[in-house]
Amino acid sequence: MRVNIYDKTTADIQLCAGLHQGEEAAFAQIYDRYFDRLYVSAYKILGVTDGAEDAVQETFMALWKYRANLEIQNLGGYLNRSVRNDALRAYQKRKTDTIFFERLAKVSNQLLSADPLIYKELQNKLVSLIKALPEDQQLIYNLRREQKMTNQQIADHMQISIKTVEKKMTLSLKYLRSELMKAMVVILASQIN
Repeated sequence: MRVNIYDKTTADIQLCAGLHQGEEAAFAQIYDRYFDRLYVSAYKILGVTDGAEDAVQETFMALWKYRANLEIQNLGGYLNRSVRNDALRAYQKRKTDTIFFERLAKVSNQLLSADPLIYKELQNKLVSLIKALPEDQQLIYNLRREQKMTNQQIADHMQISIKTVEKKMTLSLKYLRSELMKAMVVILASQIN
């Protein structure tokens, strides 16, 4: 069996033929050749690094998954259209998520003001979530939120860099938001039924 060698000079049509045959080297060359420009296209639509990378990865995963069924005449055009579609789907989902969370916030505020028991339940959940944080994150969170220390003061107090404080605070807040949102959804669902 002959092994094809693919490099920067290999024509797209040859890469497509190799891809169609399941040759990983052809796929790797396509990935290397197109990743950066696809990323730029996705970033222009989404405006966020993670989302753009995800859209490009989705495009390449689909390319590999459906490689045997694809008949691509213009590789660059096909990939650009695919990443644009993936980025637009991600944008639409993000927009839909934003609308959902805005509605959830509105309903949550109404319920919280109308029912102090729900507020108390969420407060208890927050306390237990804070206690579940790793010890250093818990300390940073409490110094910031309870003692109103600045990130620089926390860094000096704990003898760590300010970047470490920022990173750990960001991780804590992301975790707390996510878990509180899950708890809120469960509480709201129980109120609807």
